[in-house]
Amino acid sequence: MSYFTTDLDGVTLIAPDAEARREVIEMAAGATEADYPEVYLTLDDGRVLGYRLGGILFQEEDGEVTRVVRNASPETVAQAWTWLIEGSGEALESLPWQMPEA
Repeated sequence: MSYFTTDLDGVTLIAPDAEARREVIEMAAGATEADYPEVYLTLDDGRVLGYRLGGILFQEEDGEVTRVVRNASPETVAQAWTWLIEGSGEALESLPWQMPEA
């Protein structure tokens, strides 16, 4: 499965390894002054997992946030991104997903 990340500056990395993905995640974890403190992992089939300041892991479909995991640590996000890349849907579903607040 092809994938890419997008960091706080809009820089895209094609198929980054685990360490590079971790660096992208850490950018959001410490982004107190960014206008849009969010980073993304996007698969070529359009699935997106993002992470934003405040420990929010979120899934997007067609540009809309469909579910979230609140208080997600950078470690949890890194694992979720790996599961998505590996196609481990059952593991990804094991996270405590909630509906986004309106």
